[in-house]
Amino acid sequence: MHLEEGRSVNSLTKEYGLGAGSLNSWGKKYREEYKQTNRMDQSNQKEIYHRYGGKMGYRMIQRRLAHEGHLCSQVTVYKYMKELGLRSIVFKRKPPYVKSKKHRVFPNVLAREFTAEYPNQRWCIDFTYIHLASGQIYYNCSILDLNNRRIVSTKTASYITADLAIKTLQMALHKCSPKKGVIVHSDQGVQFTSKSFTEFCSKNGIIQSMSASGCPYDNAPMESFFGKLKNEHLNHYVIKDFDHLNQLIDDYIFRYYHHIRPHSALNGKTPMEV
Repeated sequence: MHLEEGRSVNSLTKEYGLGAGSLNSWGKKYREEYKQTNRMDQSNQKEIYHRYGGKMGYRMIQRRLAHEGHLCSQVTVYKYMKELGLRSIVFKRKPPYVKSKKHRVFPNVLAREFTAEYPNQRWCIDFTYIHLASGQIYYNCSILDLNNRRIVSTKTASYITADLAIKTLQMALHKCSPKKGVIVHSDQGVQFTSKSFTEFCSKNGIIQSMSASGCPYDNAPMESFFGKLKNEHLNHYVIKDFDHLNQLIDDYIFRYYHHIRPHSALNGKTPMEV
């Protein structure tokens, strides 16, 4: 029973044969149930927030709640996060890009069209650097599928050369067996414009595509992935050594990023759901 607009308490007590005490008792019960539902929603939200180490903001938490069968609007989740004092990890701005000397350049086939009709049609590749606790720097090369945002291969080494890029691409070809003509998009780094890398691509029927010089937006999916990897995960650990780094990268990609993290580019789905 709900209190209809414009209806007085007296009219309701007459219509339903309720005394004022009964109506007050019903109202108290309704308020208690409402508060209990709120407490449960907040508890579920808090559990998800801490389960994934504070990585998720209100939008992703709302999607995760829905995925687990708890319906709640984004506005409500945002309000509860504020009440509970929960703040998601904030992405740090990347330092300005410094232009490097131009090498052999391939045309930008993608032209910022970061989609693909089917898996293994269009891949993006890039490097990032990672500091260990000792101050030593390691380099990760990863390849992302634009159809489902899955990381098809990833490899880390103490050097940043064309050889690391080739080994990462070899791993992707072995795992996915794409058709001839798969597009591999990169920046104009010397690793991707080198003779060894371009010849490897040519021999394997790979079409190279490249960003404009000094324009990271042309390879935005890779920039976004590396930002998430560092800000949501690696930056919150004291990375002891090479083995520890590989464990952290594998845990993030193959447990969280692929299976749990909802992606706005995939309408809130995970890569493995797509």
